[in-house]
Formats: sequence, structure tokens, C-alpha cells
Amino acid sequence: MAQIPSGSKKLWSTLKRRYGFIGEKKLVVGFFVLVIGAIAIILWASCTVAGTTIARQRREPVQNKYSELQKDDSGNSSSSQSSETTKTEDTKKTPSVVVYVDGAVITPGVYTLSQETPRICDAVAAAGGPSDTADISELNLAKPIKDGDKIHVPQEGEKQVPSSENAVEPSSKNSEQSLVNINVATEEELTKLPGVGKSMAQAIVKDRDKNGPFIKAEDLMRVSGIGEKKFERMKDYVCVS
Repeated sequence: MAQIPSGSKKLWSTLKRRYGFIGEKKLVVGFFVLVIGAIAIILWASCTVAGTTIARQRREPVQNKYSELQKDDSGNSSSSQSSETTKTEDTKKTPSVVVYVDGAVITPGVYTLSQETPRICDAVAAAGGPSDTADISELNLAKPIKDGDKIHVPQEGEKQVPSSENAVEPSSKNSEQSLVNINVATEEELTKLPGVGKSMAQAIVKDRDKNGPFIKAEDLMRVSGIGEKKFERMKDYVCVS
């Protein structure tokens, strides 16, 4: 065994007296235990720091990727909202019109028109078009229509009776030509008015000769047999001068 210097012997003697060491072997073993413990603590601390660094490095790419996904989702969400807003605005720009089409058409019924300015021709087309027996010669197919209108397509030979609910009217040119001047019309011309037969035409001429010319169309109601309902049927076909 190696010889221990004299100074070291004094230290050994002191340690023996103070801590009760019995032999040098036990002291050497204890010294090595302390050294090994210190090394273990240093290694543990190094591993802890390295592990923390690695964990942080692994976590950062995930966080960055998550942030990128959030940005993408945000961008897609904004694009989706913008697209939906545009669609809503487009829908608002073109309001729909609901009309009722009857008479001489292929499929009478209620139809929704989405044209910017729907016209009578659009309504007739939506109902399948005019039937073989339809008479559209007196219809103004280019006339604009509005929501809630009723479109009546007459049959051949059918007299067109004006109605506040009916959006179909004769064209202005034909209307002017077909107006009957009740102050100068003959009995035969008066019979062309809706609801006026031969006897009623005679009564109109008789009243005109007796009481003088009619000042306005409503004066027809002074003739016996012409009330408000009958006048409503003929008022759009008469004029005075």
C-alpha cells in the first residue's frame, strides 16, 4: 500500500478522532462516494437543461405550424364571408316578382319571375306560352309588370273586359282607336261597348238627345239601367268631346 505523507497522517488522525473513522479504507470509499454523487448531480443538471432545450425546439415548430394554420383558417374564413356577402348583395339587386297567369296559356298558374324588369311576355313564357286558341294581337307583350299582377291572355273572339287586377291591356294605339265617343256614336257603335246591347244603346242615344251631350264619361250613369258596376266595365272604352 502506498505511504501516506506525514501531513496527511495528521489529517487522517484528526478525521478519525472527530468522525470516528475506523480505517483508511472506509474513508477512501466515502471519498469516492462523494465524488460519484457530485458527478451524478452534474450529469443530471446537464441532462435537464438539454432536455428542456430539445423540448422547446420541438414545441416551437408545432406552435409555428399552428399559427400558420390559424392564419390560413382566418384567411379562408374572411374569403368565405366575403363570398357570402357578395352573393347576398347580388340576391338583393334582383328582386323576384310573383304573378298569376291565366286564360289561353299552356299552363295557367302562379309564377315567380327573376328578370330585372319583368314584362308580360316573360309571364306568358313562364306559363308555357300562348295556347293555339289564344289571341295576343291586342296584348302589349312589352309592358312591364309588378309583383302581384294578374296576367290574362284572351281566347280568340273573347272580348277583353278591363279589370283593376288584370295587368293585360290593349296597346295604347289600339286603345285610342277603339274608344267610343258617347256624344256622337251611333246605336251600332255603342253596342261594341262591354255590357251594352241594342236596347241599352237606344237608351243612351235617347238620353243624349233629351238631356244634351255628356260632359264626362261618368254621366253615362244618368242613363236608366247603367249603374256603377256596368259603368266600371265600359269606362275604359268610352270618351267624350
